[in-house]
Amino acid sequence: ITPRFPFAPPAKRKSFLVRFPWLMATGWVLAGIFGAILFRNINADWEAESRQDAEIASLRLTLAEKEEAILSMQTSLSEKEEALALIEARRTVAVVLMGEPHLPHGRGKIFWNPEKNAGLFFAFDLPLPQEGKVYQLWAIQKGVFVDAGVFSFSMETGSFKIKPIPNSAEAVLFFTVTVEPAGGSSQPTGDVLLKGAVS
Repeated sequence: ITPRFPFAPPAKRKSFLVRFPWLMATGWVLAGIFGAILFRNINADWEAESRQDAEIASLRLTLAEKEEAILSMQTSLSEKEEALALIEARRTVAVVLMGEPHLPHGRGKIFWNPEKNAGLFFAFDLPLPQEGKVYQLWAIQKGVFVDAGVFSFSMETGSFKIKPIPNSAEAVLFFTVTVEPAGGSSQPTGDVLLKGAVS
């Protein structure tokens, strides 16, 4: 007689994750990586939208500035036509004024017409005058300094009309710019900033 043994229940199979615990840890790591990438992409989208909004606002501001400049040009069209006519006149000469050693970047340019006794002065990169001071342009005739106008603008580029010279029959040999008290001086008293010879 074959002995009987009690029936043994089938062995329980272990869970897949229990048998391979490293898979769960790997899954969490991958989930963290994907989450970080997703967050970074969302954040990048937000930053791109912010930059785009800033660019649009800047473009609107630029357009507004251009419209304002166009309106300004329209209001001074007659003055621009007058200046252009002087520059293109037959006897007009161009005089370049260079900065002195203490103002190496300063520049000036004069369009002078002795026949018309008129001119235009353009200044570049002049610093803001100290309080109570102005710039004064001088025309030099045989060593005599003649007041040619006072100006005090503080821009990268500026221009103004030169005062008529009293003795216009005498040739102007040089132009120079000095710093003077407010209102100007009868003769130069301050430092020379720019100077140039009339060719």
